[in-house]
Amino acid sequence: MESIWEQVLKDKKEDKNEPVHTNDFYTNLSLAEIKKRDIAFQVYSKYVDDTFWICSNDSMVEKIKQDDPISVIYHIDEIVRINNLKPDVKSLKSIHEAKKCFRNSKIINANQKGT
Repeated sequence: MESIWEQVLKDKKEDKNEPVHTNDFYTNLSLAEIKKRDIAFQVYSKYVDDTFWICSNDSMVEKIKQDDPISVIYHIDEIVRINNLKPDVKSLKSIHEAKKCFRNSKIINANQKGT
């Protein structure tokens, strides 16, 4: 079964009149393969109804912050941490909304309730 992040990465906009921000090459890579590269790519997700950046490392995060300072950015390590929680769509939306409010935030630890 795909994780929620794998579903998000493969997600496409359903409205054909809207631009698709997802780069198919990158979305077909596993999270481990993304981490090995020096890349940043923009994704639209219907789950969070927003566009955001995924960066493979700190250097790419800094480049995107300079080029697109109001965007939401996820470091690949954050995605792995969130993915390990196995969030449902509602929880994923809450995490994304928090990252929108706190633009320079980074998820450094993610524990399931009760652990």
